[in-house]
Amino acid sequence: MQAKMKGHLSQVTGFDFSDNTVECKNLVSVSRDKVLIVWNMDDGKQLKVVPLYEEIVGVFYKDNTNAIVVGLNGNLKQINCGSGKISVLLESQEKEYEINKMLKNALNNQLAVVTTDHNILIFEMEPKLKCFKHLIGFNDEILDICFLGESEQFLAVATNSKHIKLYDIENDMNCNIIVGHKDTVMTLSSPGSSNLLLSAGKDYSIFLWSLDKENATLKCLAKNTSSHTATIGCISFGFNCSNVFASVCQSGSMKVWTLKAKHKQEEYEFLIKYAALAHDKEVNSVSFSPNNKIIATASQDKTAKLWSADSHSIIGTLRGHSRGVWSVRFSPTDQIVLTTSSDCSLRLWSLSNLSCLKRLEQTATVLRAEFIDHGKYIISSGSDGLLKVWNIKTNACVQTLDEHDDRVWSLAVSSKTQKYFFSAAADSKLIKWKDITEECKNSEIDKRQTELQEEQSLQTLLHQNKNLKKAFVLALKLGKPRVTYNILNQFIQKRQHASIGDLITQLNNDRKLILLDHVKVWSCITATKP
Repeated sequence: MQAKMKGHLSQVTGFDFSDNTVECKNLVSVSRDKVLIVWNMDDGKQLKVVPLYEEIVGVFYKDNTNAIVVGLNGNLKQINCGSGKISVLLESQEKEYEINKMLKNALNNQLAVVTTDHNILIFEMEPKLKCFKHLIGFNDEILDICFLGESEQFLAVATNSKHIKLYDIENDMNCNIIVGHKDTVMTLSSPGSSNLLLSAGKDYSIFLWSLDKENATLKCLAKNTSSHTATIGCISFGFNCSNVFASVCQSGSMKVWTLKAKHKQEEYEFLIKYAALAHDKEVNSVSFSPNNKIIATASQDKTAKLWSADSHSIIGTLRGHSRGVWSVRFSPTDQIVLTTSSDCSLRLWSLSNLSCLKRLEQTATVLRAEFIDHGKYIISSGSDGLLKVWNIKTNACVQTLDEHDDRVWSLAVSSKTQKYFFSAAADSKLIKWKDITEECKNSEIDKRQTELQEEQSLQTLLHQNKNLKKAFVLALKLGKPRVTYNILNQFIQKRQHASIGDLITQLNNDRKLILLDHVKVWSCITATKP
């Protein structure tokens, strides 16, 4: 043993040597006692003690003089081991990550930090410390998702965390972590094919973000931190409208807002249009009608209500569910409102007389439902992890999708094509689904056309009585046992037994299995001959 160093008063969380040579003179160490110590390797004495006033979880030498440390609260600092000078490397807005480990890549001059919520942030060291990649290890429970961007290239995701995750759909689902909220983000909204995003949650705050497509990140344009007095459970832009939105919270209140651009176009302010006590219990959902004249809310008080978007007057109440109502949506094409409930049902309501038109039953709580394919179908999600596709005309469930293992909290349907959507659940899975009905139809048409062409080729070969080997293979492919029987009979009548052997030997295994099936049919053919 060369030296034994004593000095830290708590658990040592990291250390590093000043160089990799045998003659290495110095060692730096950090601990949860909030100090950094520089040691002399020859005698084990302390050369420098630097107080850092926070628990440190990692350290490494950037060069022979400077060390980089990372704190438990996410601060990254550079320490001059000679003078003890401390330099903060991260900007204040980036001090949002709770970090428990740090790694150094000396070859590429990079460092990686592991956060307590299972994400890895990779930083470039030069010319300035900059985070250039986020690796998402675990999404936890996904609470809400929505498309973002004019081409719907991005997907914003709220994952039971105070950070928003922004996925680039077109670039291998690369992700960027967006900081700003102080508590769990519960809800997201974007006015279809727009670069604006609203977020809200347990910190009672509403944030307005703008998409920076070039850097695949979000920029905060405005925020309101005193809008509600309880957790904001749902927020919604107007239908294809970016200057009005509504928010609802667990206290039962609803607020309708307008967005006003300031003199600088990159700054906005929230103006309250009106506020109302919408329900007696927690409000789960809020939605605008296609003409933005009606607002619908859904609550745990077993009702959904319709409101005038211009005033706080109530238009009507939808009663019929026996348990709490989880979501409410307007049909994009018809005068219909859709609700889902804990009573394991979906209901379609008439806007004209507020009567229940249809009731669709599931076996578990229906948490969310969306209209797809321009209002022809409904996709619903349940607490059992199942997605169901409903045909509105026939009231039939045409397909059940079973890929999730837990409650499916959110659905995001493409507003551009209405042909694909994402589902997100408590099992942390984010799944993309695509409507392949048209592709299957086209595939069947192409297949039938190919078969007709092959049928024609077979008839031509039989008529000309030429190239019977090719005709035999085609007959096998098309599943015509009588034709294969007649072709082999011709070889037998001509005593060309060797040709039959060659013909069968050249068949692949699949064709040989088909031939065996044909042999079974041949026995019936010979038995029926007079």
